[in-house]
Order: sequence, then structure tokens, then C-alpha cells
Amino acid sequence: MIIQDRRWVLWINFDQLLDLPNVTVVNYQKIDETIFLKLALLNETIECPNCHQTLDRINQTEYNLVRDLSILGNPVYLEVPRRQFHCQKCQKYIGERLSFMRLRQHHTIRYESMIYERVKNSSIEEISREEGLGWEEVELIFNHCAKELEKEEWEAPERISLDEFSNLKGHKEFITTVVDLDKKILLDVIKGHKQMDVFNPFNGSKTQTINIHFQTFPFHFFKNNLSGVHKPL
Repeated sequence: MIIQDRRWVLWINFDQLLDLPNVTVVNYQKIDETIFLKLALLNETIECPNCHQTLDRINQTEYNLVRDLSILGNPVYLEVPRRQFHCQKCQKYIGERLSFMRLRQHHTIRYESMIYERVKNSSIEEISREEGLGWEEVELIFNHCAKELEKEEWEAPERISLDEFSNLKGHKEFITTVVDLDKKILLDVIKGHKQMDVFNPFNGSKTQTINIHFQTFPFHFFKNNLSGVHKPL
């Protein structure tokens, strides 16, 4: 795209600069110090999340103004087409989901991540002022990103195994290890080996989170301890 000024002519490839999947920039406008980029989506179809058929019939398209990372120090807003497809089989209208932004939000995911990192090293008030956003808006972005990162750091496993070991040979002090069977990593070490030890909600371990969310729970416990406990979703 060619940007002209009285003093110079500059060629900028906004597609490469944005580096967003399945979009191209079709129009550029600069008002004061703010850049507005109108996008077009390159994919012509989507998959129905219900019946998984390919949908190519667009019912309607609306444009949302979405805040993105700055370019050359200038605030950037993207005019993003939000398309609604119609599934003839399901007889439902399906809104297209875009990988670079959350549903019903007006910021790209990477912009929200940038806000989160800056708030961590500063304050909501300062970032709100610097970015021209409302205090509550910045707070909501920060809290959402914090929760998403917490989920990534601690995702409840689908399958775990519990094994008991004696702390000292010949002694009756036991510990219980909690292992993610799929990732083959140690999740927790719990003092004790009885059901009340492992599933005590006040033991301070991660086992309670596992207990709530797991799908399959195989055990290698002795008969008198946890071998009879099975708590699927």
C-alpha cells in the first residue's frame, strides 16, 4: 500500500506488518496520529461447529473497530469484518470466530497481552492514561489475561495415577504421589496415603483441583486405601 505525503512517498506492506492470519489490508486511513486499517478475510468458508459441514453462505457482515498494537508509535484500530454464516442442515446462524480476537471484544488478543505485561510492571492508572483506555477496561483486560495464564500454567489433567511410598523403610509414614499419565509429570506429593489425606480439602495441595476436573482416574493403590475410590465427572 502506498502512503503519500507532500515530502515523500512510502510503500508499506501492512499485511506483513500486521502478521495476522487469513486477513489482508484493503484500506488505510490516518486521522491525527491514529491509524485505521480496514481488513478483508481471505477464507471464504468456515466449518459449522455443530454438524462440521463447510459453510459458504454468508447471511450478513458487520464491521467492528478493534484496537491492535501500535505501528511506528501510532495507535492502530482495525476495521474487522464479523461474518455470520447460515447452516442449511442445522438451520442455524453461525458467527465466525477469529483466532486473533476474543468473541464480543474490541481488542486483539496480542494487544490485551501487551496491556497485561505493562500493567504488571506499572499500574492500571498509568497504562489507562498512556493507552487512552478507561480504568475499568484496563482492569478487565488484566484480570482476563491473568486467569488465562493461570489456566495454561495449571490445566487439570484428564488421567492421573496415585502411588504410595513409605518415607522410611520399616516405618509406617507414607507419602502419595500424583502423576499426570498423559504428560508423564509429577503433579503433587501428599503426606499420607489414606483417602482422608489425599482428598482432604484443607490439605493445601492441588489434588482438590484435580479431583474436580479430571475425566479418568485410575489407581495403583492398595485395597485398604484408595483402590476403591472412583470419582469421574
